[in-house]
Amino acid sequence: MEEKQDLCELEKSNDIIKEADKGGAIMIMKKIDYHSSMLDIVNDISAFTEISCIQVDDIINKINTLLYDLQVMNDTSLELFMYLTVFHPTILILYGIPKIQKSIHRPPMRPTVSGRGWITEAISVYLQCQLSKYLKHVKSYIKDTADF
Repeated sequence: MEEKQDLCELEKSNDIIKEADKGGAIMIMKKIDYHSSMLDIVNDISAFTEISCIQVDDIINKINTLLYDLQVMNDTSLELFMYLTVFHPTILILYGIPKIQKSIHRPPMRPTVSGRGWITEAISVYLQCQLSKYLKHVKSYIKDTADF
């Protein structure tokens, strides 16, 4: 019963609960510390470039035009075109995963971008399926960390 009460208090707090980068640990951080770390990442102009809504729309339009042209030129089937086309794409989400192996008190964040629902999600899945059959035969192919 005490654990349930603690979890309820934690849920009401101004803390963020994140799974750590390695080891399966859970990190509880102050929201202000998390936001500060993420702002440090986003403000690093050597890693990120801010783009406008117009530029985002341009990217979406270019990809949709390319897919449409492939379908019109009969380079792809209507079924594949429908699978690859995302009609209502969502914006990418950036979040950070604490690297507690570097520091437990104020860990740096590993930036991660979620592309779920983005304009290239279905294209990425399709390409991964198509290319995976060939990658296994490349000398430098590494299946996973254990294979390394």
